[in-house]
Amino acid sequence: MVEVHEKSHQFVSLEDFIKLGKQGRNVHLTISLGKEIIPRRIPVEPNDGANAEDVYYFTACYFLKVNGVTRIITKKLAIGSIGESAAALSSNINIANQCLQREYERLTDVNIKFKEEYFLTPFET
Repeated sequence: MVEVHEKSHQFVSLEDFIKLGKQGRNVHLTISLGKEIIPRRIPVEPNDGANAEDVYYFTACYFLKVNGVTRIITKKLAIGSIGESAAALSSNINIANQCLQREYERLTDVNIKFKEEYFLTPFET
């Protein structure tokens, strides 16, 4: 078993906290979901056929606390284009939720307690 030592190790990934959970350590977790808009950076000529739409990421911010020290780990779960169809948006939400479900199973397996959060599709709002 790999042991994680707080004094000599920077917590930089969710895996670091999963290792602590496997060791029986008390890890507090809060999850915040978001949608990050990334503006288009390259100018588009009017007739070059390029897509001028901005893109977005569905993100999950994991706020993990061990021994009074909180770390924030942000994961990008899915990407899409602003202005895409409702079906495409729903598909991206489903992809993000599947990623969350996999992470939640890993966290639950090592007894890290948290409230599961999921993105809602346009049809669920």
